[in-house]
Amino acid sequence: MIKILVANRGRADLYETAAWGGRLTCVRSFTNPEAHLHESELVSDRPGRTFNRSAGVHQAYGQRHLIRDRATEKFARRVARAMGPEMQKDVTAHLVLVGAPRLLGRLRDMLPDSVQGMVRGVIPKDLARQTPTQISQYVREARRNGEFA
Repeated sequence: MIKILVANRGRADLYETAAWGGRLTCVRSFTNPEAHLHESELVSDRPGRTFNRSAGVHQAYGQRHLIRDRATEKFARRVARAMGPEMQKDVTAHLVLVGAPRLLGRLRDMLPDSVQGMVRGVIPKDLARQTPTQISQYVREARRNGEFA
């Protein structure tokens, strides 16, 4: 069995198929409702303010998008934790990770060791909005081109 996890910061879908390039069946979906919220909607107060003497203006103080990054990391952790039981259902399964590059690194690092050993390929491309047929074709082509075993 081949399992393909397709993810971006707002959604993750786990598909499975019997063969490379075969028909994909979605077996589990995850959503991150915080992914599309504005940063100010994720926190209860405004960032601190400071006076920039060289420009002569007041500016917001703090790192940009820090709260959104934390929400994305929390989502990646939730998906990674769920992959352990999913992959234990079939210990001979192969896993292909497909996702937005920024999320993919976090997700891969958070996967349990038992699941990391099942990863056969990583495709750093956001295909979360594609149809299962398009995802299957893309993965088949990537494998054919030697991007993974």
